[in-house]
Amino acid sequence: RLVNQLLSSLGDALAAAKRAMIPLPLEDLSIRLAFYSDSYQPLRPSSQARAALLRGLAELPLRRLELSSFPLDRKVIQEVTDTTFLSVLRSLERLQELLLTHNGMYGEVALQLVEALRHLPHLQSLDVSRNKIAYQDFNDMASILGGAVKLTGLYSQTYL
Repeated sequence: RLVNQLLSSLGDALAAAKRAMIPLPLEDLSIRLAFYSDSYQPLRPSSQARAALLRGLAELPLRRLELSSFPLDRKVIQEVTDTTFLSVLRSLERLQELLLTHNGMYGEVALQLVEALRHLPHLQSLDVSRNKIAYQDFNDMASILGGAVKLTGLYSQTYL
């Protein structure tokens, strides 16, 4: 599938540049997947494509990262690979803005996410719009992050 090839290629290229010690002045990265394939099935990148992308993203000097329509369910969060989604987020020490919209994320996953993010010293905003996060879980997320991080998306959740 094309989405797997694209994500793998991007991740492999970023990882190769880091291995070759090529400076990557990349500060802003947006990855917006189409929500449905041409057969009207939700796109679900393979675990190999996700792993390649995560290896490439790890430790980049990103200030802004957007992953839209990138499935973030329990399977993806707990996926055991050489580089996990949460460990990659923790490695983005310069990150100021994170947009995780339309990801199918729900309360348990969102709470694991903010636990990983709360130690990022420069994080200023987190947008989790268009996910499946219940009101109480959203409030718990805000409590974990404290007042230093602007959390948005409470009134734009989808519960379908």
